[in-house]
Amino acid sequence: MKITFTSILTFISVNFIIAQTQLKPSLLWEVSGNGITKPSYLFGTFHLICKEDFEIMPTLKQKFYTTEKLFEEMKMDDPTLQIKMMAQMKSNKSLKELYDSNNYKILVDSFQKITGMPLGFFNNYKPFLATTMLTQKMIPCKEFIQPETEFIKLAKEKNIGVFGLETIEDEMKAIDKMPLDSQLNSLLKTVFNFDSVKQMMTSIVEVYKKRNPNELYEFMKLYGVDDAFETAMLEERNNNWMPIIIKNLKKQATFFAFGAGHLSGNNGIINLLRKKGYKVKPIQY
Repeated sequence: MKITFTSILTFISVNFIIAQTQLKPSLLWEVSGNGITKPSYLFGTFHLICKEDFEIMPTLKQKFYTTEKLFEEMKMDDPTLQIKMMAQMKSNKSLKELYDSNNYKILVDSFQKITGMPLGFFNNYKPFLATTMLTQKMIPCKEFIQPETEFIKLAKEKNIGVFGLETIEDEMKAIDKMPLDSQLNSLLKTVFNFDSVKQMMTSIVEVYKKRNPNELYEFMKLYGVDDAFETAMLEERNNNWMPIIIKNLKKQATFFAFGAGHLSGNNGIINLLRKKGYKVKPIQY
């Protein structure tokens, strides 16, 4: 079920590829040294999670309040963000044209049953959008939240500026690097195996809640992701973010919140910062 799992990771930007060294259990990391006068922080998020599964604990909140800027993957408080995303998702070919008649009929019927919405709403958009809607239905609760939105609420309370490491256009370019055939197969397999994929989502949330990179690594070893996904959705984006991260942590204490998968690995943000001479250590919260 490798392709199906990749579709989940694309939606939540979570890919727990861990470096060779053992990392202590934490999603919060302090960045210091190399001439920085005040520490900055990295935090690994899970983009959509049950409300009861995520809480900004006192230590996490205290560290957040010591910073002057909040950077997330995109500027999530932009009121035009959804409009921009939908515009970027437009496709030159409809889903009906891209699938054979048998698979398209199965897709239409199953999608309606799972989501309660006609697939026709998504027919003229890239397969990723329909997959996103299916993934939302995998969250096993009535009330879910985005951790990024919770951090924005704190930022607004303390007049902390909110910024993005990339634009929606940047993220869509990364998604478009995944072959169209893979996106189409991912959507179809998600529908065909929805119950199994839903259980997989539950499992990865449980692993995330443990805040243990070593267990996340074992989970990823079990299910795996392909090289194209890791390169396009993680490594290239991490490298694109690094100049922005370094520029801002040199100027002032900054809080960076992004998908937890961007933290780890040889080309993860933690390792890239260490290669530049910064001290990056886990903070328990």
